[in-house]
Amino acid sequence: MGDTVPGVGACGARSVARLLSDAGSAVFAYIFSHPTSSKRGFPPGCGPGAVTVGHTTEIAYVFNDLSLLTTPDDAELSTTMSTYWLAFARTGNPNSADVAPPWPAFNSSGDSVLSLGGKGDGGIRAQTGIRKEVCDWHDNHRASCSWADFRLHCSWNNQSSSFGSGLSRVKMH
Repeated sequence: MGDTVPGVGACGARSVARLLSDAGSAVFAYIFSHPTSSKRGFPPGCGPGAVTVGHTTEIAYVFNDLSLLTTPDDAELSTTMSTYWLAFARTGNPNSADVAPPWPAFNSSGDSVLSLGGKGDGGIRAQTGIRKEVCDWHDNHRASCSWADFRLHCSWNNQSSSFGSGLSRVKMH
């Protein structure tokens, strides 16, 4: 689902990060790349041998909830992540002398993010241009939508649709 739903996933996050960065805000973007091995089945899709990284799986790591994390790699990643988040809460910048590697500030020209993974996932490292080709395509094929007369009007690729309230009336041109 991540890249196919507008505003969700890596491409939606990149769009928001670009807007904020271009407006002058300090932005620190990340991608969580560590399949959680929790035996408790939370979040869903996790567990020993998991290969996917579900939405919100990083939350247990951010809050250093070791009751949900079962391996030494999980615990180490969790300690590092919670240190980044604490530094950010204190100063507005996740970087501190207590944590490495440095988390790069995001900018539109490089799309810099911090990839947060365990040792088996490549570790914690700065990356640029993640999903660039897919996200560039989405940026160039974004629908234009507006509200008028209690209807959502969208146009994309020389087609338009109107969605009314209640029982929808959809009109394709």
